[in-house]
Amino acid sequence: IAVILLMVVQLRQIRRLSEEHSRAAKEALAASQAKSAFLAAMSHEIRTPLNGIIGMTEILCDGTLTPSQRSNLGVIRHSGDILLDVINDILDFSKLESGGVDLEETPFRVSEVVEGIAHIMAPRAGQKGLTFDWDASDETILSDPTRIRQVLINLVGNAIKFTETGRVTVRASVVPRRAGYGVLKMSVSDTGIGMSPETQ
Repeated sequence: IAVILLMVVQLRQIRRLSEEHSRAAKEALAASQAKSAFLAAMSHEIRTPLNGIIGMTEILCDGTLTPSQRSNLGVIRHSGDILLDVINDILDFSKLESGGVDLEETPFRVSEVVEGIAHIMAPRAGQKGLTFDWDASDETILSDPTRIRQVLINLVGNAIKFTETGRVTVRASVVPRRAGYGVLKMSVSDTGIGMSPETQ
């Protein structure tokens, strides 16, 4: 009888602990979802006026300006682009946490994506006195150009950030595969400080 009573008590304790863990897990999930929703909402709210600032900066740059004014506007535009990248990263992070990121499968030319990155990042490299080189295949692949663009922006941005002298180089080629499409192979190299084995 004592053993049975002891087993009953232990089973009750196990059930109580299980219920507490289940409740804590649900609360943690709800908190995580609330954080993701907040990040997504704030990212959208910040991005709207920021796009207005960037757009007006572009309009002002098309006008008649002194070299000093054009340089100052360039700094504003450059800072706005960087901030927009950060906000987009936050938004993507919140989508990833909530499982809301959908990958596209769209045919696109590799050179068009890389050239677009070059237009954005080459001025940043130029401001630091760096040479920016790129070479990309004209072939068409089936993938998500938006995500590839984001990956490249992050890699090239870090390369420019941690390179004081020399150059940053982007290469993109296609390894042929089935169905007329290929596998994209990209590399970003620089003459900066490099990465430690631990970081790699």
